[in-house]
Amino acid sequence: GLSKSRHVVCTKAGFLHLFESKFHVHPKSSVNLHTAKVMTVDDDACAIAIESDEIVQSGVTFWRGKSSKKKHMLRCAQGSVERDNWIKVMKLFATVETAASSDVFSESP
Repeated sequence: GLSKSRHVVCTKAGFLHLFESKFHVHPKSSVNLHTAKVMTVDDDACAIAIESDEIVQSGVTFWRGKSSKKKHMLRCAQGSVERDNWIKVMKLFATVETAASSDVFSESP
């Protein structure tokens, strides 16, 4: 599928919010990083895979069974070093109160 550029915000509350652009107020979707699995992708040095039972869309939380996890694939435009830094940040933000944002990701469906 075609990838779409997304503005990504990782909050101190441990959520990753994906916006259509940095000008949109409401996220297209959100992932609870406390319950998500964040990992690299074997065949793409710039990609991050995020797997979660819980996904928030339009303010409504959806819980998925273990066999139907939601998976986001994000690609860092600036390479594997940036990808590694974002993985560290996402794992840290699942437990520490800090915040960061970036509009250098693209999301594949």
